[in-house]
Amino acid sequence: MGTRARFRRRDIPGGDAASTVRQGLSQRDRGQQVVATVHAPAEDVERRIGRWAQVAAIDAQSCRVEMDAGQPQWPLFALGVVRAPFDIETAPAELHAMLDDWSERFAAAAASRSR
Repeated sequence: MGTRARFRRRDIPGGDAASTVRQGLSQRDRGQQVVATVHAPAEDVERRIGRWAQVAAIDAQSCRVEMDAGQPQWPLFALGVVRAPFDIETAPAELHAMLDDWSERFAAAAASRSR
C-alpha cells in the first residue's frame, strides 16, 4: 500500500517543459556523431527520420543529416528508412565496419533471390 503522500508541485524552469527537455538533451554528452548528405528534399527526410536526427536543407534536392552514433546500428537504420541515396561524411570507424558487413550480407541475400 502506498503512503498517499503528495509531492509539492514544482515550477517548470523557464515555464516551458518541452524547451527545458530539449535544452537538457542538447547539452548532454552526445558522443560520436554521424553526418551524412542525403540526396532527397529535406522535407521528405524530416518526415521520415526527423525525430531522431537534425535535418537541414542544402538545396531543393539534398540535405545534411546529423545523428548521434552512440549505437551505430541506429543511424544506419535511419539512413535506410530515408529511401534515398546518401553519402556518409563523418562517422566512427565502427559504423563504417557495420555498413560494410551489412552491405555484404544484403548483397548476398539479393543475389540468392535472383537464382
